[in-house]
Amino acid sequence: MTDNEVLPKSTLQTLSLSVLLPIIVASGLLASAFLFFFCRCIALRRRKARQLAEVTPSVSKTRSISVIRADQPIQFVVPTIPVYSEAAEDSFSESESSANRYSLSDGEDHMRRKSIIDRLHIDPTELEQALYKADPGRGGSDTGSGRVSFSLHYNILCQQLCVRLNGAMDLTSNNSKHVTSPFAKVALASEKSLKFVTKVHKKTANPVFNESFVFNVTPAHLVDEAVKITIWDYDRFSRKFLIGQIIYPLINSGIDSQISEDVKTNDILCNLQPKPRGHQNVELLLTLCYNPSTAVLTLGVLKARIIPTEDKERGTAVFVKVSLYVRNKLVRTKKTCSKKKTSDVEFSDSFNIQLPQSALSNVDLVVSLCDNAAFGGKRVIGRTQVGAHCLTDQGIQHWQDMLSSPKSTSAQWHTLKG
Repeated sequence: MTDNEVLPKSTLQTLSLSVLLPIIVASGLLASAFLFFFCRCIALRRRKARQLAEVTPSVSKTRSISVIRADQPIQFVVPTIPVYSEAAEDSFSESESSANRYSLSDGEDHMRRKSIIDRLHIDPTELEQALYKADPGRGGSDTGSGRVSFSLHYNILCQQLCVRLNGAMDLTSNNSKHVTSPFAKVALASEKSLKFVTKVHKKTANPVFNESFVFNVTPAHLVDEAVKITIWDYDRFSRKFLIGQIIYPLINSGIDSQISEDVKTNDILCNLQPKPRGHQNVELLLTLCYNPSTAVLTLGVLKARIIPTEDKERGTAVFVKVSLYVRNKLVRTKKTCSKKKTSDVEFSDSFNIQLPQSALSNVDLVVSLCDNAAFGGKRVIGRTQVGAHCLTDQGIQHWQDMLSSPKSTSAQWHTLKG
């Protein structure tokens, strides 16, 4: 065929079909794949809607509260409950009387401390220095945790030891942002069950106790006996923090099995030994509240403490992630704002879940404390759980406390597990 010859019309049509046919087939395959993916997404969404509808039965139209519907997933609302800070914690009811609720300014605190010293009539030149040397095995140490003042009186006829706890001075808190609210526990070192507890003195580093405690001790046991005094920082929501302690042997004051008459000491001033450093678990302060009249479950994330900060490369900020499970299926996740990573962090965030009372037995909340790395990524520091199917005792107890007190806010510290 020469260049001037023209191809027949039938040949041109055949060539056109051979080019268009693969394009049409490829377009059909892409359209089929897109349609399959779209139908799959619709099916998954309808399945989740059916699962939510099963645990949230419909209610009467005359009821004015909002409930979970099949076409309306559970929503988190941030924030909706009051923010509880250290200043607001005093509003909770406490066991001590209102007369003990006070705070001192720096000037008043200084005057109160001076009053304590004047009342004790302590002259440094008259002190027997041997009595106040720290015993590495049992006594205090000059580490700056504070000092405690007390006196002893042994009645040989009644075989009773009276411990008079005068007060404490220069107490330091475990949290630099927190003023101590100290109280004391007094016991004998050999006695494991009998302990006396003083009243809580709110927001002062120099409490005046002026309380006496009596122990029954036979003369034969005096030589090996010792007085143990521990000073604690009061916390409304959890177990208390130990500020310091002393273990004072009675033999240091001449009270032993050889005495033949009553022995009464002068005021004794000892340095407190701080809490031994060791591994401590991270703790998270959570609040729970369920209001049956509005069908709202409120989870509050207030603060975290004892966060490890030694490894700076693992994260510079922390946040809390809350995961909602319904019948062991993940439904929603939300997180708080990121905060600068320190040993103690306040979040003061809350989450609301619209939930009918009949669905409470199918709900679980997993709360995780995470850190943000400087260049992206995250790591879970620890987590805890609350709900009907909780695996930890602390989570079950907190959930039961919430159910037993509707419309009341139940607060509890949770120890996080890795």
